[in-house]
Amino acid sequence: MKKPVLTILITIVLIVVILEVLSKSQKCKTPDCFYPCNNFSTILPGPRDPDLIRLQQKRLAGEKISKQEYRLIAEKLILEKDPELMGCYNGVVCGESGFVRKDLPSNAKIFVKRHELEHLLQTGEERNSEFAANLAAGREYPLGFLQTIFFSIWNRARYYDSPVCYIISLWKTFKVYFLP
Repeated sequence: MKKPVLTILITIVLIVVILEVLSKSQKCKTPDCFYPCNNFSTILPGPRDPDLIRLQQKRLAGEKISKQEYRLIAEKLILEKDPELMGCYNGVVCGESGFVRKDLPSNAKIFVKRHELEHLLQTGEERNSEFAANLAAGREYPLGFLQTIFFSIWNRARYYDSPVCYIISLWKTFKVYFLP
């Protein structure tokens, strides 16, 4: 019983070490993945949405926020955009609005909308804002979380010429989104 567990642990450690060494030593070209907010220049920082402020205050006070409240504010502040305008991003927050790809699978789209809403609700106190947004959205929409992972793995492949650089990119993304 101890031998298989030890073998698995050693394998995981070895894979992590190899990925870290590769990510430090390989000179991978960053994909031509423009920042989508440049496409949404009409979205300028303006007055904060009163419903968003109310939800932030409820959260800070430790009050329960219903799924319905989250859904209503997401419908108001998170817009769907064509994939051509989103580059390699599934979702992004620009100013006081969020944007998600129209071509995401339905459960993934719900998850990404909630993820972007989490960014709008964040206070800046989070140690890793991406991890915190994933955790909150993933608790509510676990199937969407999984769909988003698989969609992202499939979608991102076209942005890399080298399989090694693609794998390094996935590793770096994993560290940002899944490690606190």
